[in-house]
Amino acid sequence: MAGFAPVLVRDSSSRVPLSCRSARGEVRADRCESPELVQAMRRCAMSEGSPSKIILDTDIGYLNDDAIALMIALASADIELLGVTLVAGNYDLQQEIVDTLSLLDVLDRADLPVYAGADRPLLHQRGDYEELSWGKWATFGEVNVPARGYPQAELRPGHASKFIIDTVRKYPGQVTVVAVGPLTNVALAFAQDPEIASLLKGLVIMGGAVSSLEFGSGNVTPTAEFNLWVDPEASARVFSAGAPTRLVPLNVTRRLTYTADFHERLMDHHQGVVAQLIDERMGPFFAGSQRDVGSAHFSNYGLCDASALIAALKPGLFEFIETNIQIDLSNGPAKGTCYCYVIRDLDDAVLESAKGATSGLIQPSVLPGAVSRPGRVQVAIGADVAAVREQCLIRLQAGCTTLGQPIDRKVPR
Repeated sequence: MAGFAPVLVRDSSSRVPLSCRSARGEVRADRCESPELVQAMRRCAMSEGSPSKIILDTDIGYLNDDAIALMIALASADIELLGVTLVAGNYDLQQEIVDTLSLLDVLDRADLPVYAGADRPLLHQRGDYEELSWGKWATFGEVNVPARGYPQAELRPGHASKFIIDTVRKYPGQVTVVAVGPLTNVALAFAQDPEIASLLKGLVIMGGAVSSLEFGSGNVTPTAEFNLWVDPEASARVFSAGAPTRLVPLNVTRRLTYTADFHERLMDHHQGVVAQLIDERMGPFFAGSQRDVGSAHFSNYGLCDASALIAALKPGLFEFIETNIQIDLSNGPAKGTCYCYVIRDLDDAVLESAKGATSGLIQPSVLPGAVSRPGRVQVAIGADVAAVREQCLIRLQAGCTTLGQPIDRKVPR
């Protein structure tokens, strides 16, 4: 799977006229006037055979980058979303449950199976960041309930890890888990049933930061990315389980910003719930009337988790290399850092520079208790940014007409 060359999103179908394409031949929904033609165009752009069976494992909030990924998954004709599994990370698990079910209510998708998973990391260690952000891992003192009241959608019984196991065994070789939060649920599933790692079609993870590449600094410490940092022990277990794994790190996702042009194109002629929700969040920011930290953060990370979803569907839009990966398990400043490096041959490794990772190490570092055992992973080191962003856009535009009911008022939070 290594060495994917970046490609553009193209569709040669005669149903999509040149007037609906950019100069490079990319699908552009904003250039078409006919709603029927727009829908046909989107189906052409998204559908390539049978829909991909996806489980979205997420630390979602009511409208964060995880929520954007969920809306894209629900709106995509080439995705069969089998269920959503929740893990504590961005928010406390109880808050995530309320936020997810509330969002599904608004989107008229209360039928989607949602399962609660781990409410804390495997070792349940606390540090200053966790204490300041959440108070404690298990629960908030109080859950923020939407103004609409408690959601009508209901949580399914059973643990998220059990749902992952049962679903992978039901569809061996067909299920891709897209993990966009801490990896605790996936690690628990692999621990309970190690064989399912080899039964997955794929595991695509948004996480990590490769320091030897551009944009390789961490976002929670100088070297660590949040998802892997929250539960490094789970990350270590997942990467050493032998599943066919692709990692989409911050180095790539930081290029996929939620831009003013993206927002304008999403808002053009789309008045559905999806557009309204996002506009309430980002419209004032781009208009200059509201410059808060949350909106600024969203502009940088709004498509972060969605990029992992697109990587699962269209890996050819990314450039991947196969590397060894280890996770820093120390409880010091490097906690949760991922180390990616290439070893061509242990017998004659040479000191030279390899694109995207450190090369020439004689053997993997094995420091029991400090660094995890090496695993193998496909790491994204580049992407066709315009094409990935376009994929996100056409899917969100489709969601404007297929998710929820058109409204002419604000959706109560």
